[in-house]
Amino acid sequence: MRSILAALRSLVLPAGAVSGQRIVLDGVNGLISVYDSTGDLRLQIAPTNPEFTVYDTDGNLLAAVNDTPGSGSGILTVKIPTASSTSLGLSVQQQGDAGLRFSVDGTGALSFGDGTNTLGTIVGLQRSTSPLRIAITKGLSVADDITWGGQAYTDFTPEWRSTTGTDPTPGNSVIESAYKIFGRLVHYYGYIKRGSTATNGTGNYAIELPTPGIVRFANQELWPVGEVFLRDASASGTWHGFAFIDDGDSGQFQVTGFLGPGVSGLWSATSPFTPATDDFIGWNILYERNNSVIGP
Repeated sequence: MRSILAALRSLVLPAGAVSGQRIVLDGVNGLISVYDSTGDLRLQIAPTNPEFTVYDTDGNLLAAVNDTPGSGSGILTVKIPTASSTSLGLSVQQQGDAGLRFSVDGTGALSFGDGTNTLGTIVGLQRSTSPLRIAITKGLSVADDITWGGQAYTDFTPEWRSTTGTDPTPGNSVIESAYKIFGRLVHYYGYIKRGSTATNGTGNYAIELPTPGIVRFANQELWPVGEVFLRDASASGTWHGFAFIDDGDSGQFQVTGFLGPGVSGLWSATSPFTPATDDFIGWNILYERNNSVIGP
């Protein structure tokens, strides 16, 4: 660019636009100005910041290249007239590719791809008084989001299962839970309050996880992941236990290790008590998700 400007300065041309001209060279000030048919400036090259500028038909700046960044401007500045996800402000495409390698849209989302498909999108970066938030979406149609702070928990209605017998049927039971994913870490809490039309099924109980977990160590058959509270409403009895993930089925958790009136073993249709109307189980657990499984 500097060599072009130097050549322009050696020209002896009148400064300013002449009516009807599309390209104007100013050898005195070192300018190249390009106008459209209506006389609006569309492109300009100058020896001072910004050295290269592009305008729309309304005179709004679309792009600028600066020799020295200033306040509110970088080496390259791109402005999008309308902020929308379909307005690409910046894109990079390799010759021969059908798709983009990199793009920034009007909402500030950064997308990257392999020239055919979009492999991922960084949909938000926040700093200031808000918590730092980084959300990354992988894949074209299957979400595998990683979010650090800034988002609410996701509601989830888990299955109440049996691992060794007949599944219970919840009937009019109240089942509520929520979870949040922090990278590979999942925080999950909820409760089940047995309804009058529920049936208990048989065998040992388990509760579905919102996304499968993992037992980290090869020689460990189960992994304790959090606290469980059970209440026998009719007898006013309470028990505390711990939730664990079994390496045989990492899509659910079971309960054992009760602290309460003379009970041991696993949570089941008969232990530590036989569930009846208004009986309750609540849990608060933290576990490592299995990243080999695409989940919510």
